[in-house]
Amino acid sequence: MKKIVINLILIAILFSGCSFSRNNSSKVAQNNNAIPTDAKFLLDKSIEEIRVGEIDGAIKDLQELTKSYPKLALGYYNLGLAYIKNNQRNEAIIAWEKTTRIDDKYADAYFNLGKAYKSFNKKKARDNLLKYLLLRPNDPYINNIKDEIFLLNDPAIGKGIIGRVSITDEVDLKNNIALSVKNFFKPNTPFIYSCIELVNATKDKNIEVNWFYIMQNNEKLPVNSTKFSGQGSKNVVISLKKPYIEWPSGKYEAVILVNGVENAAVPFIIQR
Repeated sequence: MKKIVINLILIAILFSGCSFSRNNSSKVAQNNNAIPTDAKFLLDKSIEEIRVGEIDGAIKDLQELTKSYPKLALGYYNLGLAYIKNNQRNEAIIAWEKTTRIDDKYADAYFNLGKAYKSFNKKKARDNLLKYLLLRPNDPYINNIKDEIFLLNDPAIGKGIIGRVSITDEVDLKNNIALSVKNFFKPNTPFIYSCIELVNATKDKNIEVNWFYIMQNNEKLPVNSTKFSGQGSKNVVISLKKPYIEWPSGKYEAVILVNGVENAAVPFIIQR
């Protein structure tokens, strides 16, 4: 396995943290003085309608607002809240997804998406809650949210010869199996493992495990790479050893390729 190399200068530039505190997720986002006067009027009107329970009127006004101002993330965010109060979960999800496409730092939209997806799409619920925690690492309820994410954890499932793929720091090295599935690791975690289940793999299948740090612009910074050939059905463990300094905080991803084609990708986070 190649030695992990993380440039100290790069770390100093890239891995600076920000501190936030989360508002109550059910709270309607208030207006911003920077938005146009007519948009502010509709926003204020819809907020009052939500407050007094006139949800249909709020939805109508927020639909008009987002139609007139399709780049106003705040409008879509509040529209999602109005929809969810009207038991229109799918419409709320669409509105919050639009919010994050306009503003990919809109933390509360990710939080609400995580809650909305929870009952029917655990992967999307987990991914959105992870994005929220990256943006709000000092949320006072962070441990509760991490516990919720832990309950959503399942091994990733690859295709063809790749079965379950688990990221963990607890491994039965005798049987090469993960003892738990995790999304979070502390910066001082000694080893992080990728446990891969091979199913009827043949010698001609070249398997590659690439580890990446995900930059703020979503560019992938290579951390390490391991290659091996598959043979039969077995479990394989690939490990990453902590650098001589701590792991930089942020989002990472383990990507498994078979004969050069991406087969599975598993995200995880390093966070204090």
